[in-house]
Amino acid sequence: MNRRFRLASYGLTACIAASAAHAQHLGLQDGELDLGHVADELIIGFDDVPTAESIEAISGLVEVTGWKETRHPTWAKHDRSAPHPLAKVRIAKLSDGVDVVELAQRVAQIPGVRYAEPNGHTMIALVPNDPRYNQQYGPKIAKFEGAWDITTGSRNIVIAVADTGISWTHEDLAGIYWVNPGEIAGNGIDDDGNGFVDDWRGWNFINNNNNPQDGHSHGTHVSGTIAAGLNNGIGVAGMANVTIMPLQVFSAGGGGTWEAIAYAIYYAVDNGAHALNYSGGGGGGAQVLADACKYADQNGMPVIAAAGNNNSQSPFYPAYYPEAIAIGATNASDNRAGFSNYGNWIDVVAPGEDIVSTVHWTNSSYEFYSGTSMAAPHVSGLVALMYTKNPGLSGAEVRQLLRSNADDLGAPGFDIQFGWGRINALKTLQNTPAACYADCNGDTVLNTQDLLCFLNLYTSGNAKADCNGDTVINTQDVLCFLNLYTAGCN
Repeated sequence: MNRRFRLASYGLTACIAASAAHAQHLGLQDGELDLGHVADELIIGFDDVPTAESIEAISGLVEVTGWKETRHPTWAKHDRSAPHPLAKVRIAKLSDGVDVVELAQRVAQIPGVRYAEPNGHTMIALVPNDPRYNQQYGPKIAKFEGAWDITTGSRNIVIAVADTGISWTHEDLAGIYWVNPGEIAGNGIDDDGNGFVDDWRGWNFINNNNNPQDGHSHGTHVSGTIAAGLNNGIGVAGMANVTIMPLQVFSAGGGGTWEAIAYAIYYAVDNGAHALNYSGGGGGGAQVLADACKYADQNGMPVIAAAGNNNSQSPFYPAYYPEAIAIGATNASDNRAGFSNYGNWIDVVAPGEDIVSTVHWTNSSYEFYSGTSMAAPHVSGLVALMYTKNPGLSGAEVRQLLRSNADDLGAPGFDIQFGWGRINALKTLQNTPAACYADCNGDTVLNTQDLLCFLNLYTSGNAKADCNGDTVINTQDVLCFLNLYTAGCN
């Protein structure tokens, strides 16, 4: 049995902003920064779903006052016969003044306990600049303009944004919000059985409610870079016309926890997101977060993570985990941004310095931010375009396509400053294999099973039955599918 005690050092996340009058770098300067942990919580992972006796053994400790309410589905997404990974995790509430580190060491030695760790803080760090497409160098330098001639995206593609939340009223974000198709808003019932009541538009993992409303702007800025209305005559151009699943993992003050982002990753996987953008993190990592990234990888959902702003090779989590796609930042001159982390764990880089996007202050506010926080959503937007062309891509295929089609910067081939290079949206999309839509069940063989598969999608009103992409499911989609089926997959 591998029992583990973990004490993480927690760093600032990946966003910096600079005012025109006074540029301020708020990233880590010399290695990891310890942001501490929640004073009255201990995350405990068990070898198996804990029995009542296992819980009682820990409840009997004088320091433990109770257990925090957590939510998750019953079964793992990739294996409906296996319990959900979070069924093996509990969060103990502790009395005042407890030495959480010392308690974690003791709890980790209890039989059946896989790990025990403090619920470490994560955080974002930023300050504003000022205000649209002529101010956006990112899409131009990363060749999105050519990629948009291939596709501008599809609202059927869902990108989860784990951040400070989102503005529900911004003029340039109209129509991008995810709606949970299995949930009836406001009826007080967990209609889809996913463990969350009335999660009809995402979840707030900080306040444990169904309103991930941005009170900070970081999440609104990230969401705008990914999916602000493209070619709509308003504000900025997002990288793709796709849907955003807002998941709040930072407070209005920019603080978060490992628990919040780990649970958000599980939620995104379990509720059908194609990819997740996380523009945050810290030093040290946590087992509960590592397990969440592995779960995402098992289920084919890429976690696109900012590499951090320390100008350092120090590991920054979750980007450092091998299951995540680590994103560094470049500037308008295609140089590595001075704040961006680097190292042999970087996958690719993307524009992240002086990026204009939506913010939440008013329904028409835009501001310039800098950070690897801003680089990651450029990549998430490109990944959304890739999934538009081929929804069946695996996470490994997404990573390899990003790497192999990037524009090489710095030393030839992979280097620690730029990873495999700065993303090239046009080249990546050109080399993304098109999906065979007629192979409805994905078994690579066209037969009557595919007809039955499509018929089931069509009769249930599933968005995947929108064959012609007009967002309306009708007989035209049946004709579209039959034409593709007859033509075959070549």
